[in-house]
Amino acid sequence: MKLKYSIIAILLIFQYYEILAQVGRVSYQRILNLDSANNEKDTVGINSVLFFSNQKSYYVYNSIITEKEILDAGKSISTNTYSLRKVDNMGEVFYTDFQSKKINIREFILSNPFTTIEPLATIKWTIFSNEKKIISNISCIKAQATFRGRLYTAWFSLDIPISSGPWKLQGLPGLIIETYDEKKEVIFRFNSIQYPIISKFEFPEKLEGQFVEFSIYKNIWQREIEKMKTFIESTAEKGSTIDINIKYFPIEKSF
Repeated sequence: MKLKYSIIAILLIFQYYEILAQVGRVSYQRILNLDSANNEKDTVGINSVLFFSNQKSYYVYNSIITEKEILDAGKSISTNTYSLRKVDNMGEVFYTDFQSKKINIREFILSNPFTTIEPLATIKWTIFSNEKKIISNISCIKAQATFRGRLYTAWFSLDIPISSGPWKLQGLPGLIIETYDEKKEVIFRFNSIQYPIISKFEFPEKLEGQFVEFSIYKNIWQREIEKMKTFIESTAEKGSTIDINIKYFPIEKSF
């Protein structure tokens, strides 16, 4: 009898770890309306994907794989205006390890890939249990939280008990299916989901790019813009006037 119970216990343990190892895939349309008067709008197709498990999540944006629809990336928009967006096989990545409570980040800063490691933030969500809606046949519950200067509304599903979501948004008792800030300047719109995915997905060990400590990384856009301005001015002909106007519209308003 003891042997029978031991076998059952072992099977339950294996089943538990098999559930933990399951990986899902959800695709979003990331929409940015950070500068209504300029070209800072991302409104094309499915441009980001989140791979998630109970222990890790891997959100990738703007890679060749996930954003084939963007045909004008890096092309000239007008004679003197250029897109600083960049695509490659890896893309911009937010790789969260819930056990170590860290986010490995890879972003393009003026077309150059930089990486950093950010401590996982504790987002203080308020859950509205009575406010529910269905998104693509998925039952969702409303939650709200202020994160980095923006008030976000998130719709999450208890049917997928994974505390993950797009970008840096996480910490709810279910997967974030859709989310947006109160001004609709930042939107992650749900497209599709596979859970578990049939094909095997391995979380990468290393992100390619120049590593910078997070304390410096928080202001890296300003630093790189100033470096570019200095370089352009140093290469200009003497006596010429150059009007350098590089704008940066961050998702995060404050840290």
